[in-house]
Amino acid sequence: ALSFERGCHVVLSVDCTSVSQRGERPHMHIVRGIVDRVDEENIHLRASLDDVARLERVIRTQKKQGALCFRIDRDEVATGVGTLRQNVINLFAGTLKEGEEGSLKMLRSANMRRLIVAGEPPKFKDSMATDLFQTAQTSFSVPGCDLECLCFEFWELNPDQQAAVQRVMACQDYALVQGLPGTGKSS
Repeated sequence: ALSFERGCHVVLSVDCTSVSQRGERPHMHIVRGIVDRVDEENIHLRASLDDVARLERVIRTQKKQGALCFRIDRDEVATGVGTLRQNVINLFAGTLKEGEEGSLKMLRSANMRRLIVAGEPPKFKDSMATDLFQTAQTSFSVPGCDLECLCFEFWELNPDQQAAVQRVMACQDYALVQGLPGTGKSS
């Protein structure tokens, strides 16, 4: 079950058929908003005046055709864009001065800024990546990870995919995997 709390970005939709001069066509009307209040039977949203006016028009025109059924969903796009925006802000904000101590997050941001913005090449280590998939019987474990299953799946990959996985596993900073659609980046 979904739960909506105050401040949650949502999309309010109504599935209906609208009639235009060209005939009937399926149409979905959408209002984006933020949850303002939730009580036993209602979810109250804040939305722009334009969106409210559009929703009122939909209700007026569609009432004649019968009952309206509304749907409310979390707005993953709004929260995703917000996360991206905050990550960019974090990348450029919070610079530490020489010799100053700071949080791990600030140190990580300074490191990522040096790598991504200044163009310093990422660092890779050789040891773990070359022998990680040689056998499922390794001397270490990763919580929540079945290394035996990963080892089996690794050997199902083609040689280029195996090389990419080994390179990613060896990175100390970041790795970027590029390739045309359908070349197995998600495999």
